[in-house]
Amino acid sequence: MTLFNQKQKFVISKSLLIKEAAIVANMSVPNFCKYFKSRTQKTYIQFLAEVRIG
Repeated sequence: MTLFNQKQKFVISKSLLIKEAAIVANMSVPNFCKYFKSRTQKTYIQFLAEVRIG
């Protein structure tokens, strides 16, 4: 697998996670991202990275 394919797969998996979270919250993806950042001062991806690391 090339580096480009790995990056593309990573981006697709991240966007799917955001879509799933937005569906659970009953929001559109842009509204979910904006709401999440306003409440946590972090993007959803930053939050996931912190949860996974520690």
